[in-house]
Amino acid sequence: SEQDRTGGDSALGQTLTQFPVVLSSAPAQKTKNTPRVPGSAVINSEFADQIVTYPGLIANVPVLENNAAGVGITNTLPEVDGVNRRVPLLVTVDGKLYPSLSLETLRVAAGDSTVQVKMFEGGIEKMRIPKFGPIATDSLGRIWIDWSQQSRSFSLSKLPKDLEGAIVIVGPTAAGIGNPLPTSMGAVWPHEAQAAVIGTMMNGVVI
Repeated sequence: SEQDRTGGDSALGQTLTQFPVVLSSAPAQKTKNTPRVPGSAVINSEFADQIVTYPGLIANVPVLENNAAGVGITNTLPEVDGVNRRVPLLVTVDGKLYPSLSLETLRVAAGDSTVQVKMFEGGIEKMRIPKFGPIATDSLGRIWIDWSQQSRSFSLSKLPKDLEGAIVIVGPTAAGIGNPLPTSMGAVWPHEAQAAVIGTMMNGVVI
């Protein structure tokens, strides 16, 4: 969200144009930078305030925000006991719908330009990525996470030569940089949670 003091943003921005990279943004009390206009087609958008709403959004610097294949919000919505069991796939900021990182990743992987949403006075009625299919959520746009979804983890120092076309999620695990999330399966790294959410949607699991 801040310019690289060593001047590497332009080189990174150019690299982003060569690969289908999805960057993350974060909800906040106040918007920073200019968030990318989300690719969504909404029916009954007047009911957008019925889902999870944040006052602001921390976006990436323009050269990164605009050159990435997509941008998705990294957010959680713990239950009353503080445990993460569901995650919202869409949120509202300043009257606009923004996709979660997992939903935006699936959209980019499907090669689609939009997420289609039908809303009603209670929130979200239907949602789909046209080239992928419908995604079942509750009225707040949340899905239950299937923690049995499998993913593989690699250290940056021991990457395989070929990732075989997989969706790759890059996340830090260094102490003080990345904090595990409390879940019904115990503490997991945020990127492991994203992998489980993507797997839940890709495999059509509805809990």
